[in-house]
Amino acid sequence: MEVVNRVETQERVEKLTEEQKDDLFTKLITGKDVIETVNTKRGKFKIKYPRPTDLVTIGKLAAQRRNFKPAEAFDAETDMIIFMSSTLDVVVLSGPLWFEEAKTKNKNFSFMEVPNLAFISELYGEAYSFRAQVELLINPPEGSADKPISPETGDDEAMDGGAFGNLSSEQLDPKS
Repeated sequence: MEVVNRVETQERVEKLTEEQKDDLFTKLITGKDVIETVNTKRGKFKIKYPRPTDLVTIGKLAAQRRNFKPAEAFDAETDMIIFMSSTLDVVVLSGPLWFEEAKTKNKNFSFMEVPNLAFISELYGEAYSFRAQVELLINPPEGSADKPISPETGDDEAMDGGAFGNLSSEQLDPKS
């Protein structure tokens, strides 16, 4: 084991090649975030690509909302709402005026309070698709030289499960 001071560690980061500096994976591990503005029927939202620490936070939040009971103790729709809301509570950075006002008036605002499941599903679908695009850029399919982004939504194979596993980007039927 070797212990090095912080200056030496920073020097190693500075020695990245130009190709490494342009690599999205390298940018993420050197402190950058990937964000996207997505359009929904209720306005534009700024979302971030969730890091592993965010995925853990999402899981903890969902578990707390289930009162630490296993997901199997809930019907699929209820658990999906809990998980989608928990995910949005972590990855949504900002939104339209109505959203910002709700967060200002209620310091504990959560997407669990949004009365429209179709909207929650729509925004979650956008976050899901964004995460899938970033995952493909970080880990392109074998043999891919130009790192294409799939236009398809809900690609579970690209997602490797996690916070977005086993959930669909399809909108919920508000009549169900």
